[in-house]
Amino acid sequence: MMLRFRFLFAAPALLVIFLSSAALHTAFAQRQPVLISEPDSTRAIALDSVTFKSEPFSPTEPISFGADSRTRIILFALYLTPPPDANDPLTAEAMDGSGTVYSLSVEYVGPLPGYSYLTQIVLCLPDQIGDVGDVLVQITLRGVASNRVRIGIGHVGDGPPDDAGAQPTPAPALPVRVVDAAGGGDFTSIADAFVTTTTGTQTPPASGTTTIIVRSGTYAGGFSVPANTTLIADGDVKILAPVGGGANGVNITAPNVTLDGFEIDGQRNSQPDSQSNTSLCGVYVDAPSVTLTNMYVHDTRNIGVSVQSNASDFKLFNSRIENSATTNAPGGTAGYHYIGVWCNRAARPQIINNTIRGWSQAVGLWYGVNNAIVENNNILDNYGFADDAHTTPRSAVEDYGADVLSHGHNLIENNTIDGTTAYCIEIAQGVVGSVYRNNVLRNAGKISSYGAPLAVTGQSGQITTDILIDGNTISSDGTRDESCAVNGQAYRITITNNTFDGFNNSNGQGALFVGGIGGVEQVVIEGNEFRNSRFGVRLNNNGDGMIIRGNRFIGGTGQDAIYVASGNKHIIDDNTISGGNRGIALLAGTAHQVTNNTVSVDAYGLLVMTSDNVITGNNLTEGLYNNGAVRLDGALALRNTIQNNTLKGSPTYNIGCLLVGGADYNVVTNNNLLNGAQISDQSGASHNILGPNSD
Repeated sequence: MMLRFRFLFAAPALLVIFLSSAALHTAFAQRQPVLISEPDSTRAIALDSVTFKSEPFSPTEPISFGADSRTRIILFALYLTPPPDANDPLTAEAMDGSGTVYSLSVEYVGPLPGYSYLTQIVLCLPDQIGDVGDVLVQITLRGVASNRVRIGIGHVGDGPPDDAGAQPTPAPALPVRVVDAAGGGDFTSIADAFVTTTTGTQTPPASGTTTIIVRSGTYAGGFSVPANTTLIADGDVKILAPVGGGANGVNITAPNVTLDGFEIDGQRNSQPDSQSNTSLCGVYVDAPSVTLTNMYVHDTRNIGVSVQSNASDFKLFNSRIENSATTNAPGGTAGYHYIGVWCNRAARPQIINNTIRGWSQAVGLWYGVNNAIVENNNILDNYGFADDAHTTPRSAVEDYGADVLSHGHNLIENNTIDGTTAYCIEIAQGVVGSVYRNNVLRNAGKISSYGAPLAVTGQSGQITTDILIDGNTISSDGTRDESCAVNGQAYRITITNNTFDGFNNSNGQGALFVGGIGGVEQVVIEGNEFRNSRFGVRLNNNGDGMIIRGNRFIGGTGQDAIYVASGNKHIIDDNTISGGNRGIALLAGTAHQVTNNTVSVDAYGLLVMTSDNVITGNNLTEGLYNNGAVRLDGALALRNTIQNNTLKGSPTYNIGCLLVGGADYNVVTNNNLLNGAQISDQSGASHNILGPNSD
């Protein structure tokens, strides 16, 4: 075996040929071991330990150099830190195309001379394996399994398919520098690894990327990362933000930088109370093409990750961005807490697969952010305020364009937003073309008694328009008066396929409140489900022509499923309302179209107190009272057409249509009156036409 190792240590000269590709970071999310592959496939960088030839590998060597003739294969790996030992051995296995799994003996694990960040592993092929073709090889250390790479035994091909989602995992691009606080690398501090000239200045490479691997330890922060640099944490690496001077944990003001796997401690409790979005941040970014992945940024005095206007194409993946404002109790957590991830005028940021917790605002897209993606994040327990006095609550996710015309076309999708000081998602002024899809929104406004799961707002000069809210699960626990609202100068708002549940507070305005502040126009509410809410949809102080179509209202509590208190010419079509107290109320406006709805409730199915409405094709049932399946009420209930509907009164009173209070000039004809339901005219007027109708 000693002879085999002497050959092994000669391998770097051969290996350099294979290590010129850019590093791939997708496998580093749990700091799992990574077996090195070719740049464009999952085929392993693998050598025969005697001949240094590549695959296919014979199961046995033609000449035996040891106690047996079994073939030994060298593989190369990243992130075996700390290295295996007798208590934590490395294990390996291979699977062939038939699904047979072979245990591979691990005969050597050690650093590759000249490339200390790489580990070479010698595996012995077992007696049971023959000419099986491709196998997938995997190693495991401390219960964490690596990716699987492909090698050919006997011949290349005929093996199992790649694992789902498998990608090439080439070695980091050269040059690579190693930082080790214990002295086992090229440098002992991260900042020193950036110095590339004898005068002590930072000179980024003319082309390509410098990779710096940082081994376990605690390191001083406050440094600036030069361009074209990839920093990778190999083990538990903590960076401490400097105390007292206002410095950030890490500054990135040069392009093409990646940080992977670091903990950044902002040392919040030791920092001055000095509010800023550019200082005392965990990571400050103001350059394009910066990626943070597998990070843990926490306890900053100000912003966790501050992304400024020059930081186009910023990416934050698989990270935890946390602060201390997680207390859901009166008074909350002392002090101010800023924003977890704040994007200011940045183009195309991506914030994906993160946990963001303990801030006044988890994600802020402000002042011109466009084409952002905020996706698959857990945004939890953000119970902070933006000021020491706790008078400024923030929303967990805020899309806020203000008067910056380029703001919008952002995608907020598949996030869980649970526990906020104000709104879960606030679509504030000046947002154009953004999409909010498949999010779970709950527990809003718990500390401040302000806010709701969702709000859309526009104002003069800061119009919000062309918004899609689709497929979200939106809930209230009924303890507060909260409504999802569309307010102000907000145009072309589409609200589809959402579930609203539990908005049943006795003082509440319902699940969806349109027009609390005047100016709302062209809202489409379609395909949603409203459960157990005091009101389902309430139109108030809004413009004309709202569309409420194809929704389901189940188990309302106390008020109307659809409540119209403003605007003209609304379309209310093909909705199903069941199990609640009241159905549809037309209290204001004129010329509404109420068509093809199915309503079965305790009180009236439809209340009409306005004029010139067309009511056709509906199936309306009153279950308990004497209001009528349709009730025309008041001197403004004029010239309504009620035709071709199916009307059923309660078993006790059996009133299909009731006219009261001076309702006049109405036409109630060609309706199907079930179970002998009656048309009861108590209006005192003389111009209503009440037939013919059929039983």
